Amino acid sequence: MFLIVFNVTQVPMSTAKMMSKIRLLTLLSCCVAGSGHAQLLEQTQLPVVKDVLRLPASTPLVDKLDNDLPKLREVTEQLPLKRVLKTLDGGVLLTEVKTREGIWFAEREWLLLASQKAEQLLTAAGVTDWQRRRFGALGIELLHVTVPEGLDNRKALKQLLGDYVVDRNHLFTPQQDAGTHQIGPVAGDAITQCQHSVRLGVIDTDYDADNPWLMAGRVERRTFIRPGLQAARHHGSAVLGRLISTHPQFKGRLKDAQVALAAVFYQSDSVVERATALDLVAALDWLASEDVKVVNMSLTGPDNRLLALAVEQFIAKDRYIVAASGNHGPASLPRFPAGYPGVVTVTAVDQHQQIYRWANQGDFVDFAAQGVNVYTTVGQGVRPESGTSLAAPLVSAALVCALAKGEPDPLKLLQNNAQDLGQPGRDPVFGYGLLMMTSELGFQ
Repeated sequence: MFLIVFNVTQVPMSTAKMMSKIRLLTLLSCCVAGSGHAQLLEQTQLPVVKDVLRLPASTPLVDKLDNDLPKLREVTEQLPLKRVLKTLDGGVLLTEVKTREGIWFAEREWLLLASQKAEQLLTAAGVTDWQRRRFGALGIELLHVTVPEGLDNRKALKQLLGDYVVDRNHLFTPQQDAGTHQIGPVAGDAITQCQHSVRLGVIDTDYDADNPWLMAGRVERRTFIRPGLQAARHHGSAVLGRLISTHPQFKGRLKDAQVALAAVFYQSDSVVERATALDLVAALDWLASEDVKVVNMSLTGPDNRLLALAVEQFIAKDRYIVAASGNHGPASLPRFPAGYPGVVTVTAVDQHQQIYRWANQGDFVDFAAQGVNVYTTVGQGVRPESGTSLAAPLVSAALVCALAKGEPDPLKLLQNNAQDLGQPGRDPVFGYGLLMMTSELGFQ
């Protein structure tokens, strides 16, 4: 193990901005410990990183971090990494692996469509550590397989299983960054609320039920994370705040709503929250069984064949998934579920209708909504946050409100209530444009 140490004697220790920037540097440290029952006890395969930051004594650390954040993001995305999450008594709960391409997955864990033939092939190869998982509401049955090290690659599994639909148990992350503290509501973000009673699904972290602006009675939650892992709460609280907050200045968009919250994210370390593809499938199955028509997914990850199938099955029956486009930058490849056909994808703009600088862009973007320095519920209070995660709930609210209003073609109605931004017509930056919460959609 090693520890990266920064000399901050040149900077006032009260500088909150410095601390928020240093949070990003935890990706470079092997000594970030988790909390609760799971701990980050191992990180291996870390190459030496040189010249990421050059800090002459005359340069304040905070200013230098501001200038080097894009470079730091680029370098950390390329670091191969392994993290082993263990119980306090040493049992392995989950081993996270990141490839040089920035894709995270659970080591040796694979998902494939269940069949008797697949089980026979696995058994004949000496693979016995698997579970059959049936997701009745989606019409899907999967095998969750833990393979020996020699089979932990696509080529070996293809040789064993042939053309069976198989993929890794990939890991997904929320899409939210800390905002810049400011006084008062964000300019131009006048709060109008849906005037109809609605029910909305959210797949996210758990939430802070003690927050006085989030009424616990309005949230029905079910947890899908692996036993022993600590449930994350920060991100889900922020997303719910955009939907149902009762704060007098920063009200949520849904005045009369019941939220079915599927808590899928665990705390990977003191900063990072992750969810497995398998748990996302389970969450979608639960929400389908509850006949939820609109689901907000403010999260992204790599393309996963089994998740893609679950998404396809969910939206096939006049249901909708609204997803954040992602905070990986305009040059990034599409992230998922935002990039899947039929998913309503949302990007973020600021109070001046400028695109969020880290937002993913592409032909998959459908709408823009305000998501930069917007106040929402965090912990037991409110504070500004940024990201496509904070924009997606507004489109989810508009979609579910239009459905409650009896609109037969809600997506067309949303398109008609979008203010065109950027290039004329639909474009890869803003989609159809900035969604306006109008009375035509059921808002006042």
